Amino acid sequence: MSEVELYSELSLILSAFGWIIPVFVVFGIILQLRNFQLACDSRGFLYFAALYLVVLFTIFPSGDKINYSYAYDSLQMGTSVSEGKDWIFYFFARCIGIVTNWNLWAWFSFISVVYVGGCVFFVCKCFPKSALPISLSFFVALGFFSYGVNTIRTGFALAILLIAVACYVRYSRRWIAIGLCVISVGCHISMIIPIAAFLLAHFVKKPKLFILGWVLCILISLIAGDAFQLAFGGYFSDFSDTRMSGYTLAQDHAIYRVGFRWDFLLYSLAPIVVALAYKFYFRVRDRFYDVVLCMYLAANGFWVLLIRIPYSDRVAYLSWFLIPVLLMLPLGRWKEIPNKGAKVALTLLAQLAFAVFMMFYQQERGA
Repeated sequence: MSEVELYSELSLILSAFGWIIPVFVVFGIILQLRNFQLACDSRGFLYFAALYLVVLFTIFPSGDKINYSYAYDSLQMGTSVSEGKDWIFYFFARCIGIVTNWNLWAWFSFISVVYVGGCVFFVCKCFPKSALPISLSFFVALGFFSYGVNTIRTGFALAILLIAVACYVRYSRRWIAIGLCVISVGCHISMIIPIAAFLLAHFVKKPKLFILGWVLCILISLIAGDAFQLAFGGYFSDFSDTRMSGYTLAQDHAIYRVGFRWDFLLYSLAPIVVALAYKFYFRVRDRFYDVVLCMYLAANGFWVLLIRIPYSDRVAYLSWFLIPVLLMLPLGRWKEIPNKGAKVALTLLAQLAFAVFMMFYQQERGA
């Protein structure tokens, strides 16, 4: 039995291990309720949870990973693989293959280490005093697991982008950050969206203006969303990844729910409401928090314009990955917020409950 065939046989056995992630979150909630500061400083628990996720994402099968398994075998045999604009991702594949004698598990281990490690590196360097609650919020966020086992190339590229942001924010290493951004785009062309959103947010830094723009995107999507989708599909097929163009123009996605996704829009609205509450009720003042909020609004506004396309949640996650920062950062930094441990615990519990609900909801009705 080949490694690829073995990989496809493991899904039923390994599916249950995904439910260990809520156990980590529940344990983190207990820590928050017992001792907030101790919980924030519990790096050992954080690293153990991250290591578990690396192992889980490495061995957890999915249809997407099976496809990449066959692509990896094709690279080993010298067969042509359609790399497109994502050639850096396959360059990494060739390098790992040469070093490890084309071991499939080593390739997926590398992807998992970069994905989970990139998220943890970003959190620990940018938010060292609240690393655990923000990391747990990342782990339980809607889409995090999917990007670790299914949409793995996008998750890999996004992790590199997070490392780039950390290098720029924490160490002011501008050229290193630019180089990492180029690598990120070379792994998946869609990284242009969060990079453009970050640049726009970095230079403008006016949350009220971005909120107005986000509302305007909703109105445009409601009034002329279909026309914008068609126009974008033709443009993106020339500019970007042909797979994404397929998302925008495909007509045969009978299983996937299409149309204006009010459920996704409400999910996108929740962190905006929370962020505004922090800013105007608790008087949170932080430039980087404003940048993250503006970046989120810009990237999410772009997704709203394309909300009707099949698999639009893949575009939405290019903004959703910032939700843990919007929810947790003020709780870790500002002493003026009362009962922070309880608020962190409640936020994590709400995220966990929503993620579990959406998993069953999407299975019942289609994503």
